[in-house]
Amino acid sequence: MTATDQAASSSLTGAGVVSVCALLFTVASFWWLNARQGRLKTWEPHAFAAIIRSSTARLRLPLVLHNTGPKPIVVQDLILTFPDEPASHLPLLWVSSPSRLQPGPDEDAKLPAGFVVPGREAQQLVIEFEAPFSGLMPEARDYKVQLQARVGHRKGWRRLLTFTLRAANIIDPDRYTVYNNAPVELTKEDQKKSGCRAPRAAGRARRQLRSGRQEAAEFFERRWRRRHGPLRQHPPADRVPEASTRSRLLRVRPTCGLVLAGPLGGAVPDHRAGVAGGCLRRRRWSTRRC
Repeated sequence: MTATDQAASSSLTGAGVVSVCALLFTVASFWWLNARQGRLKTWEPHAFAAIIRSSTARLRLPLVLHNTGPKPIVVQDLILTFPDEPASHLPLLWVSSPSRLQPGPDEDAKLPAGFVVPGREAQQLVIEFEAPFSGLMPEARDYKVQLQARVGHRKGWRRLLTFTLRAANIIDPDRYTVYNNAPVELTKEDQKKSGCRAPRAAGRARRQLRSGRQEAAEFFERRWRRRHGPLRQHPPADRVPEASTRSRLLRVRPTCGLVLAGPLGGAVPDHRAGVAGGCLRRRRWSTRRC
């Protein structure tokens, strides 16, 4: 084979690879844009309507179903279950498709029927679920609820959404009305206000305590000066008498350490000491704490 033939065969091989890659890209793009099967997505509802009695339990949810693929999806049936509850709690079945969330006598309720969610589109629906003698009695707590669907291109039930049903908001189970299902969240301003209350209260209490101690110390110092003249030195801070001793001395809250230890261990005012802060037990000076 000559050099010219080799060059021609190599160019043909390169052109074939490029052609095959272009064909694969075209087929894959067509499948992704037109023939790909998507899935249904939905989100947690912010409100619900409920009536729960001993004979029946009815729940109405506003749902938004979104098809992520280009092919339409046929929804055949929906069901609502409580996976964390006992087996005695029957699932709630799809019984109607009302036109609004708020129940009323003049509403137009449709019987359950399959519907189509077009490709790359979202559809808003209000679905009403009901179960006779379901065994569900609401308590003031959160329930884990699972929404399942049966679609045309799959077999069996498929889980669409798992969300929290806040049954504590159901204040009147015998009345069929709308309740809020959104979690209560504080704004940044509310969190800042609530977070500053405790430090502010603690700071105010500390300031009041320091003010009371200072007033008691000034009162004790004035009393001492009237009786014995000026003080030679200030009492050390580590010789502050206990609360019961201070109460017996002045019936206030003094913090000065100018006390004496009497013969029986009781604290009495120092009428003979020339140096503040001393303690006398059996007429002997001691450096112990009062």
